[in-house]
Amino acid sequence: MPEALALHHIDRRYGPVHAVADVSLAFEAGRVHAVVGENGAGKSTLLKMAAGVVTPDAGRVTVRGEPLSPHTAREAIGRGVGMVHQHFALIAVLTALENVMLGAEPVGRAGRLDLAAARARAEAVAREMEVTLPWDAPVESLGVGDRQRLEIVRTLVRDARVVILDEPTAVLTPARPTSSTRRCAAWPTAGARSSS
Repeated sequence: MPEALALHHIDRRYGPVHAVADVSLAFEAGRVHAVVGENGAGKSTLLKMAAGVVTPDAGRVTVRGEPLSPHTAREAIGRGVGMVHQHFALIAVLTALENVMLGAEPVGRAGRLDLAAARARAEAVAREMEVTLPWDAPVESLGVGDRQRLEIVRTLVRDARVVILDEPTAVLTPARPTSSTRRCAAWPTAGARSSS
């Protein structure tokens, strides 16, 4: 069985800086993986290439053995690879529910947005994660921990089978990393979601 996600001889430069040099790496389904290294080692760049956010200068990314082509975040999401970035990509003036559904809005009869279906889907994913979120609150009123959980729910609502977390504990208070890490570690055994 091919790996859930694999990087083959990935290379990326930013001007004179060689951020990622000839890296090959495979992520197996049903497992939690960690990419560790010092600040500036290229971890975030590597993960962004895995998620289709950054295009490698050389090498290729495969999802379940098939090349990620075109190499875009949209294609990666469509193939079940989602990423929660270190710096949140939420829109502060929208509600938690609006942020979760933005770009993946369920449409009902007559082409209208089906808010009931959107809420039901978001709540189902949150229940699976064992978290509660204030769906009708604007994101600007949420704490950092809720914002991170919201980002994860947003990724899972899109049916991500591989979830890439970039620096998942960097923005959390000291008490929060333990519960977040425990939840992530349970994902593979609970439902075959692979996390990195």
